[in-house]
Amino acid sequence: MVGRLIGKKYGDIVAGVQAIGQKNTILAIGMAQTFLNPLSSIVPAMDIICQNLFNSYQIWQKIDRIC
Repeated sequence: MVGRLIGKKYGDIVAGVQAIGQKNTILAIGMAQTFLNPLSSIVPAMDIICQNLFNSYQIWQKIDRIC
């Protein structure tokens, strides 16, 4: 909800939501490495990788339609 409000203020709701979501995932990685077994940080890291791959694919599709 916070990301949506920030994104709406600046005219880009999707970017606001993704920025807040990725920051929360980075927090989860840091907490997992600090308080749990460091191997438990692999799942949140894979989540960030999947998000970035999907976002890159969406950008590639949008650029492909423009050209």
